[in-house]
Amino acid sequence: GGSLAGYFRGRLAAAKHGSTKYEKGAGLERELARYAGDPAIQKLLADTVRGDGPTPARITALGAMSKAALKEAPAIWIAALTATMPNADGDLLRAAVSTARALPTGEERNAQLDKALLRVGRNAGVAADVRAGALAASAVALASVSAEVFDFLVAQGTEAAGHCG
Repeated sequence: GGSLAGYFRGRLAAAKHGSTKYEKGAGLERELARYAGDPAIQKLLADTVRGDGPTPARITALGAMSKAALKEAPAIWIAALTATMPNADGDLLRAAVSTARALPTGEERNAQLDKALLRVGRNAGVAADVRAGALAASAVALASVSAEVFDFLVAQGTEAAGHCG
């Protein structure tokens, strides 16, 4: 576990600097996802996402999390996502929301992650597709919807319907 995590830590370091197209692409994500059952790899991914390192490495780690074929998302990943969303923006926030949607939650939903997703979904300053994704990911936790969020969701549905015909 540890030596494998060390190897991938080096690969992520290369991704941070965009040293090669392969390191920036889906290849590294797939490799990390393949070993995501290993606790050392789980910790590496969570630490990378939660860290303040360059965005490309953090997005690569999020992509690996979303591609991992696990029955339930590790608690350390949920904690990393929850900690990252309030300070993320742009591509990093989009990747975090996409990952939250992709992760299997098991029988118990994580209330803190749902709160973070709801904050993103209710933030009018966030891109519409990211807001809609966040609201979809946290729909189970929505006890009620404000008029503003309802109008936003209706507008998203109307816009999507316009693209179907």
